[in-house]
Amino acid sequence: MILTMLTRYFTMLWKLYELKKVESDPKKLANSLQISQYHIKEYLYHLSKFKEAEIKNAFKYLIEADELIKTSPVDEKVVLSQMIYKIIAGGV
Repeated sequence: MILTMLTRYFTMLWKLYELKKVESDPKKLANSLQISQYHIKEYLYHLSKFKEAEIKNAFKYLIEADELIKTSPVDEKVVLSQMIYKIIAGGV
């Protein structure tokens, strides 16, 4: 469930990142993403906290964690903790 939620979150940030290249009006961005104007403000704020490379890396870490959970004997809590650390630390 955590992987699904984080994947959705970063997917939305990536879509917003791409849309902002051609549109700056929050209302139009919200309509394009089919989310409320209230939520677009939150996403825009969150987007300002990530660089493009950090969003791309987040997808890499999500995929790595998913594969480890499915194929490794390592406890999924450990895998998720490491993934979250990598995302927060910017890939350190």
